[in-house]
Amino acid sequence: MQFTSVHFFIFFAVVLVGLLLLRNNEHKITWLMLAGAVFYGYWNWKFLALLGFTAVFDFHLGLRLGAAEGVLKKRLLILDICVNLGILCIFKYLNFFIDSANVLFAPLGLDLPILNIMLPIGISFFVFEAMSYCIDIYRGNLQPYTNWRHFAVFIFFFPRLIAGPIIRPADFLPQLVREIRITRANFILGGQMFLMGMTKKLVIADRLSSYVDLVYANPGQYSGVSIWQATIAYSIQIFCDFSGYSDMALGLAKILGFDLPVNFRMPYIATSLTDFWRRWHISLSSWLRDYLYIPLGGNRKGVSRTYIHLLITMTLGGLWHGASWNFVIWGVLHGLGLAVHKAFSTMRAGWRWKGDDMATRVVSWAITYLFVCFCWVFFRAQSFGDAMTCLMKMAGVLQGGLTWLCGPLVVILPVVILAHAIGLLLQYRKATPILDLNRFSHLVFLFCWIMGIFFLAATVSAPFIYFQF
Repeated sequence: MQFTSVHFFIFFAVVLVGLLLLRNNEHKITWLMLAGAVFYGYWNWKFLALLGFTAVFDFHLGLRLGAAEGVLKKRLLILDICVNLGILCIFKYLNFFIDSANVLFAPLGLDLPILNIMLPIGISFFVFEAMSYCIDIYRGNLQPYTNWRHFAVFIFFFPRLIAGPIIRPADFLPQLVREIRITRANFILGGQMFLMGMTKKLVIADRLSSYVDLVYANPGQYSGVSIWQATIAYSIQIFCDFSGYSDMALGLAKILGFDLPVNFRMPYIATSLTDFWRRWHISLSSWLRDYLYIPLGGNRKGVSRTYIHLLITMTLGGLWHGASWNFVIWGVLHGLGLAVHKAFSTMRAGWRWKGDDMATRVVSWAITYLFVCFCWVFFRAQSFGDAMTCLMKMAGVLQGGLTWLCGPLVVILPVVILAHAIGLLLQYRKATPILDLNRFSHLVFLFCWIMGIFFLAATVSAPFIYFQF
């Protein structure tokens, strides 16, 4: 059930009506839990058992963790991590490990069968959220919740259930204590956020996807110019697709009376790779920082270990995205890039030249964006061979192929640049555009906005890219 489908709008209307009719807050919480179950079950009802198991297991283990001490407490945490990662490995990585083992030990005649395992949608997101609940209790940062329905809503909350953002229990669970109210102000602000996400998804991402899909399906047939266009188009597509989903999730949650963490802050204005990861998929990068990088030792164990910790964190972050060596390479490249930037920043700290002039910032931005696009090639390509073909074509090592102008990119690229400029201006002024439905001009703008989405949207809407993760 995609956010842009008619079925979802009907579903969401029913959820809203139910919340408006119910008076008891605990009944509203139960209603949201059931709504999450229906939303997830619409995709495949068989995996509701997996979602339910996660909610029951981590809730009860959290209670045990809260009462345990010493060695028992550590063992319970290890059990929780093993069970959650075990679920993730079985459904997402088992066939990847089998296939890799078959390739590695082929000379020995090893040929293990590939299993017919369907990947539960959104599993990477709700497994990380469930683990963070028990880890926070173990660390003493969170008290275990004694109301299972509250915890179940944390797991089942449908606006972010499929593709995030990854929410922290300490940020979400306290919101269930206060009364759930549907207010006009939240509806207007949330609706505006939802429309912004729809615009990014339907008008920009889906318009670019057809060109990107055709070029990356067989990169050997296209020239370096075409592949450069497809790569730049993909950088915009994945941003508008994923941030569009996040905007819609935040908007839906706001309408329901909940606040979710911002997941993107204009990542393509970043002037360093470190800055990029402070702006891109913030909920994942902060999760990896707090639950992997810092526990490994962070930057507390010397320079060499810091670089190793960065590389491990980003490599596993790449593997989190999918069971493919291309994702691993993508993660390794980002880990190496972060290590290089950290080393350069350390060296530059002792220089008289600080590099804070406009020309330096422009060059830093260009290098960062080109490196991110270089990494996107591995993220998007269907195989390592296709990725190398794309890179050799882009570098001019391989010549020939069809040069095909990406018409949508010619129109969309200036719009995206203008949108970032406006975003920077609003950020500088600390202003947020909010529609005032009491003003006629704002009503006209809203009508034109909705009609614009309707007429400019791509004929076929592709599934959200991050549904596969």
